[in-house]
Amino acid sequence: MADWYSTREERTARLSGLMDGSSASRRVQHVGPRNFLMGVALRAAARACRVLELSDQERLLVDALDRLLPAAEIAEAGGIFTEAHARGGAVLFPPRVSAIAVETSYAGADLLRDLPVLGKQVLTQPNCSQPIWPRTRVARGRPTRLTIRSRS
Repeated sequence: MADWYSTREERTARLSGLMDGSSASRRVQHVGPRNFLMGVALRAAARACRVLELSDQERLLVDALDRLLPAAEIAEAGGIFTEAHARGGAVLFPPRVSAIAVETSYAGADLLRDLPVLGKQVLTQPNCSQPIWPRTRVARGRPTRLTIRSRS
């Protein structure tokens, strides 16, 4: 999330721009399952900023952010998410993330429930290659070579 050659102010301005739609980025787009964990992490930062109890998944993400960014920057990112969410501007994230109120936690069990749908959505992305393997060999316990077939 952090660009090590940018300042805190630049990263915060970039996040604000992404959240309000005034900034475009080639890496962050409003498409399908992209940005899912980024959205969950920012929601978790917003919840931590409000001193709400974090779920197991939220604690994991906030701890990871804490290793990368100063606490004040995490709190600021959480505030930006909260403001954007209140304006309905969290459209950068999939509906499953943006539809959840900041007051509602998102736990590991929620992620496990969402993974099958996310996985199917990821496989439809234009830059995704889908592995094809002979399932009969795998079922018999024989090692098999993995073949990658491009979708393009």
